[in-house]
Amino acid sequence: MGEMILSSAALLLAMATTPRILPAEPARPMQRISACAAATRQELQRALGAAIEAGKLRPEAGGSSCEYEGERGHVSISLRHAVAALDFEAEIHSLKAALPEARLVEIPMSGVRALLVDLDESGAQIHVLRGGRDYLLISVLGFGNAAQTRAIAETIAQRALTRF
Repeated sequence: MGEMILSSAALLLAMATTPRILPAEPARPMQRISACAAATRQELQRALGAAIEAGKLRPEAGGSSCEYEGERGHVSISLRHAVAALDFEAEIHSLKAALPEARLVEIPMSGVRALLVDLDESGAQIHVLRGGRDYLLISVLGFGNAAQTRAIAETIAQRALTRF
């Protein structure tokens, strides 16, 4: 479980430290909701089919993260609004460098760019970029392999996108 949390932290650090400034059309600013409000504990439990503890909110520069622990695994939701536009291709490059063993696949999601990070037996993450500046990360680790957790992560991401 500690390795899963460290992997999430390494990904967030890589994403936050990669310089990327691109001209972009004005983005609709993210509503100021917390990451714990992006998807509720009850919604997560339904998607996971497992009980989890109440989320632990961590305010961060430009957004927040919410960590949920369950007997079998860990779910993390992160929301950020970047001051400068993010470069999706640079984000992919950063993720490949941080997790060379992971399989990265761009996936279709309406109105956004989304990337599936297949962490094999550990689980899956979905990184979403909307409007060049709004960034959402859903990480589902320990609740099954990537094939099993991808649908869960996508469901959570779709729900979160309706709230900000």
